[in-house]
Amino acid sequence: MSDAGRVIGDYGLDTPRLTRSLGFIIAGALCVTVVAGIVDEVPVMGGAFAVAVITSTVGLVMVRSSRVHKVRERSRLVDRLALEGNERELDVGSGRGLLLLEVARRLDVRGHAVGIDAWRGRRGVEDEETLFINAAAEGVERFDLVSADVLRLPFRDGAFDAVVSGLALHHVTGFGSRVHAVRELARTLRVGGKVVLIDRHHSRTYVDALRASNFIDVGRSRRLWRLLPPARYVGGAKARVYQRALVPVDEPELPLGEPDDATDAFEDVDDSADDVIDVTDMEPDPDEDHAPPLDVVEDTDEPKQLSLRETQPAANV
Repeated sequence: MSDAGRVIGDYGLDTPRLTRSLGFIIAGALCVTVVAGIVDEVPVMGGAFAVAVITSTVGLVMVRSSRVHKVRERSRLVDRLALEGNERELDVGSGRGLLLLEVARRLDVRGHAVGIDAWRGRRGVEDEETLFINAAAEGVERFDLVSADVLRLPFRDGAFDAVVSGLALHHVTGFGSRVHAVRELARTLRVGGKVVLIDRHHSRTYVDALRASNFIDVGRSRRLWRLLPPARYVGGAKARVYQRALVPVDEPELPLGEPDDATDAFEDVDDSADDVIDVTDMEPDPDEDHAPPLDVVEDTDEPKQLSLRETQPAANV
């Protein structure tokens, strides 16, 4: 689906600190250019001006990536889910609502979109407020928000038909924590459901963790250089397991969707690579806590256990 003619919300800059740093470099280089010109230091003036031009070009490309290509990429990502409109969908790391609002816009009254994020600190509060502003700008009304930790999702097993995450999971620190985060996404997904992630780092970890969670059609794309920093897609479908079978039985035919161009084509991942995750190292800890059943609500500081049947569509914003 094209975004042409649509009002698009404000989804911020992907690397605000780096962008600000580039701005300081540009300002400094221009100051050196002016001073060098005054004192007639032509070589210094030329070098400083060249630095200013190159840095400005890089900054403009990065801003365009955040403001234009990122918004276009969300449509490509959601297209891969091949939504029919009646799905229950989870967006992990909603932030300002880039993926959540696109998915919610494509669902009908039978569908349900839920976004989770921590929304901690001043920036988190600002992002949550901006999400509602973006929803109003794009005319999206039906979605729910939950403040939760991706390492402990407050949803029952198999609660969702699809799970997406955009440029979020790399914020989870530590290899073991990232693997556990992917396992949590897999737990909340029903058999046959699809997961599509896009992230800048750790795509190999996501692929191996999905395979270890009994996903099929698992793959990752080549780097998308239209996004800066570049990112990759990772996707797969949750397989059916019978008794002790470790391989899918009657695998559902659930392709991720046709690639938009050659740069999006999924490439086979070499299982012989040194960094493949040992499945034996990823067995769940018997002492590890998991989300209690839907009918259990604990009066603790932990996020409240939620059921999609219990949630109501959000009020108009």
